[in-house]
Amino acid sequence: MKPVKIETFLEYSFPNSVCFNPSGTTAAYLLTRPEAASNSYSSELYVYENGESRLVRAMDSATVYIWDDDRNIIFLDNLSEEHSELFRLNIDSGCTEKLAEYRLNIKEITKLSCGRILANCRTDVNYPDLWQMTEPEAEKAIARRRAEKEAWQVIDELPYYKNGIHDSINKVRNTLFILQPETRSCLRVTSPLFQTERYCVDGDTIYFNGSSYDKVLCVFQELWSYTLGDEAPRCIYNGGKYNMRGLAMFDGRLIILGNTNPNVKLFHGEFYTVDTLSGEISSFSAYDRSIRSYVLSDNAYGGARLCAADGGKLYFVSSIDNEAWLMSLDEMGNVEPVIAHEGAFCDWDIRNGSVFFTALWDNCPLECYTAQLNNLKGSLRKVSAFHENLQRAHYIAKPQPHSFEFDGWRIDGWALMPIDFDPDKKYPMLLVIHGGPNACYSTAYMHEMQVWASEGFIVIFCNPVGSEGRGDEFMNIHGHFGDRDYACVMAFTDEMIRKYPQIDTTRLCVTGGSYGGFMTNWIVTHTDRFAAAATQRSLCNWATATLLCDNGWYNKPPQMKGDIYTGTEVLWQQSPLKYISNAKTPLLILHSEQDYSVPIEEAMQLFTALIVKGVETRLVRIKNETHELSRSGRPLARIKRLQEITDWLKAHI
Repeated sequence: MKPVKIETFLEYSFPNSVCFNPSGTTAAYLLTRPEAASNSYSSELYVYENGESRLVRAMDSATVYIWDDDRNIIFLDNLSEEHSELFRLNIDSGCTEKLAEYRLNIKEITKLSCGRILANCRTDVNYPDLWQMTEPEAEKAIARRRAEKEAWQVIDELPYYKNGIHDSINKVRNTLFILQPETRSCLRVTSPLFQTERYCVDGDTIYFNGSSYDKVLCVFQELWSYTLGDEAPRCIYNGGKYNMRGLAMFDGRLIILGNTNPNVKLFHGEFYTVDTLSGEISSFSAYDRSIRSYVLSDNAYGGARLCAADGGKLYFVSSIDNEAWLMSLDEMGNVEPVIAHEGAFCDWDIRNGSVFFTALWDNCPLECYTAQLNNLKGSLRKVSAFHENLQRAHYIAKPQPHSFEFDGWRIDGWALMPIDFDPDKKYPMLLVIHGGPNACYSTAYMHEMQVWASEGFIVIFCNPVGSEGRGDEFMNIHGHFGDRDYACVMAFTDEMIRKYPQIDTTRLCVTGGSYGGFMTNWIVTHTDRFAAAATQRSLCNWATATLLCDNGWYNKPPQMKGDIYTGTEVLWQQSPLKYISNAKTPLLILHSEQDYSVPIEEAMQLFTALIVKGVETRLVRIKNETHELSRSGRPLARIKRLQEITDWLKAHI
């Protein structure tokens, strides 16, 4: 069998953006593929009906769509930052007609019951409203804005940048508009300084949470409503207590998905009901796990649905131990698993008891599945085979499970055996550490790990204390980074060395990204047992990260139990940079230049400290990429990243 190569990435297909038509008879999805020639991704629209999928249309850059009716789809095409167009596509004929164009930067669309469209748009308070201007006025305003953005940038609020957005977001807001394509008219719903975070629709009523600010974004937002025909939106709840992760209509009630924990890095879920007249918010179900998947993979693309109501229940995905399951909430507040399978339940939709979803199951790249809720065992089946030939032709290492006890907890981990594994031979070992730390690994297919197994490594990975999936108590290492988590990771390494005598202890390697990068930095400043290391999008100095990260000012102080005003020693104590004099391990530093979750200044500090000290190091700056490089970066950048890591590790063993 052939080894999985770095370039094998170009052979994957990623089904995503799953959505049922109104009657639930047909599901649509996008199939996205990486393209080396254009260094981008191409998408095609497919529909699944009568037991099979068929291609409807190539979508190019148009990846946002909604159903207009059972046979027609409305999709969005953003031609520029100031110009968006809406089209209607018939799934039977493939014919497309242009509905309307707007001088708006539209990011999301949702259909109201009256037929109008709710649009979530990115607007800039610094500049006039283009959508209200005549064509000559708009052309002049656009030219002025582009010239000014190239010349200067004024910052007077937080946040002023955000990972994934390649420009300043100072005075930029997510703004709700109601569009009427027939007349090409639009109505602004939210005020200029209001930042819309999430919303849901009930008929012609829109519920949304967010806040208006001109200095610092408020994390615990307000809740508002607007019904078509109202003069202005109405504030239901004026904020300050609830960390709202999502909104949903369920059983005639408005539901908040979130929590009240002031430490926003603890993501346990809870469901609240809202009296939309009085504004009273009450706990409905005190769920203690996440209300979304935190299972990691580099073999998916796009986002995933948060929740959907159907048949008297509210459905959502949750991380349970090392897996992502589809769960349900009933009208009594009871939560139970619906589809529980080893791996990761990914994007999905549900209508009239039918579920169409994508999943990373059975050590297989992303595929499509269907099921009927009234007969799960008899109806659950895989309905795509995008990777059948790839799997048949390549060596796919199977995750070997291993658990051990640490600090009273069961720690789960896995190992991938190298290609042509011979139990009588010795092999280099690669420890891979996930990000977060509130995330988790599973048996979900990982391209990078399969590459490393094919390169001859015994690849090991686990969910140490601090990981998602076990509730807040397991996840809470706040104020103790580099303490129990480091001990846990090292204990896992020792366990795997004992279990696999084929591991050559003189050729141990380690890599990780984000929190995994932090932990890699911590490891190389606290032990020299590893022959080589590669740190990705990593943090080395909590004091600077608190001030530089896009969410640092509100995220890091509770996470670290200290701030730059009164707790700098606490921040420094947990910073790998404090211990840099201990570093000896050859270290590759890989960072994206437009990573605003962990800015590249963290990498530059680490590189400078190491190279002055004389430690072998190399800094690779990836241009025009973000914190999401390994998951959704441009294809050639993803290949470059993986090639750099692989070459560095192999060169030092």
